[in-house]
Amino acid sequence: ASCTDPTAEALPHASECIDLHTARGYFGPRLLRAHLVRAEVLHALGEPAAARAAIARAHAVLAERAAHTDDEALRRDFLHANADHARILELAAAWS
Repeated sequence: ASCTDPTAEALPHASECIDLHTARGYFGPRLLRAHLVRAEVLHALGEPAAARAAIARAHAVLAERAAHTDDEALRRDFLHANADHARILELAAAWS
């Protein structure tokens, strides 16, 4: 029996989730989580350029969704109160 790296196994699942959500025009918590997982997996696999591109895409999706909220307090909560969203912001700043 061979041992596979569970980190590497997560990459195609995250990518598939992103592709399915995008194809269906669906935005939800799983989409941003999949973007985050993809970026973190690429980083863990030693692919920093791909990880930076992935977190930049996650940040763009997050910012686009946040722009739909006119209320500043709600927008701030959307960006910072959700752990995945806050992590995307953190990594986007750290990896840029």
